[in-house]
Amino acid sequence: MLRDLFKQIFQPIPPFRFDFIQVEVSALCNASCPYCVHGCYGEIWGGGLIEMDTFRRLKGSFGSSNLVFLQGWGEPLLHPRIWEMVRMVKEEGTKVGFTTNGTLLTSENRQHAMDSDLDIMGISLAGATPETHKKMRRGISFEALDAALKAFRKLRERSHGKAPNLHIAFMLLKSNWQELDLLLDLADRWGVNEIVISNLDLVGNREMEEESLLVHSELWQEVVAALEKTKEAASKMGIHLHYYGPDIGDTCAQCKENILRSCVISYEGNVTPCVMVNISLKGGDSGHFIFKRQPHPVEKYIFGNVNDTPLEEIWNSEKARQFREDFRKRMEMESPGMQCLPGPCRNCYKLLAK
Repeated sequence: MLRDLFKQIFQPIPPFRFDFIQVEVSALCNASCPYCVHGCYGEIWGGGLIEMDTFRRLKGSFGSSNLVFLQGWGEPLLHPRIWEMVRMVKEEGTKVGFTTNGTLLTSENRQHAMDSDLDIMGISLAGATPETHKKMRRGISFEALDAALKAFRKLRERSHGKAPNLHIAFMLLKSNWQELDLLLDLADRWGVNEIVISNLDLVGNREMEEESLLVHSELWQEVVAALEKTKEAASKMGIHLHYYGPDIGDTCAQCKENILRSCVISYEGNVTPCVMVNISLKGGDSGHFIFKRQPHPVEKYIFGNVNDTPLEEIWNSEKARQFREDFRKRMEMESPGMQCLPGPCRNCYKLLAK
């Protein structure tokens, strides 16, 4: 027992190296998609834009990550200094990207995307047809998005390989899974390199619970078959397609969010393990989400704030190290169940296996 205690006390500090750092440059959005936090929480949502002083405090840390993704619960192109932040990351030799809803892909922003050496730009979709997209992406014109991306493709084709990789980030829902094959037509039209398909993991209200395939086990077999068929067809087109099936079973030892080798910095500077525990609601109103048909209060899980403490010091703090150690312990267990899980992680779909 004494030897174990000394081993714990003198355990080497893990290297300050990330697979990715996610920085929430904006927690505001110019759309109101019904399945998103903005649509679900409406007037109690309390987002904002990151202050440049907060972002500058991360300088010197970007080089410790393979990728910096300027993304959170908002639209990155709403930040008036987004391209300055992209360049600051690139100055440290790190890849940088973000996902946009496409409404602000003006000719000026398209040119900025080329000139700034942006590495990745994701385009968020929730429908492969104008009708479905309009229903699930309120405030976003499919036709305008299509025109902007076709114009951007022409710009990229003239860049001789210098252009950012273009991805589709598709939210898989009960009302759109039958449009999966149509995604390939859009990918071909826009010059997309990769498609990333996500499930509705954070269910903000009862209405959206019915849209989440995670509660519709009767559809899982059909949906997975459609995903596999689309993935095979995408591969033949040279497009990488990634997905997690809608099936849920035993609790995983690890989280799909790669929480051992990544972190999220909120627009306020809070360092959290993932976006699921970085939900900004107005003070005094906790809000709820739905997990397995039951409501649960929204909780934050914060390691520290970069406005007070350097990121490296926060990453190696007792709270952050204990969080990671708990998940490492789970990897050694045959059936970890709910053991060694912090409160907010106990009611999260990202911890459930296929």
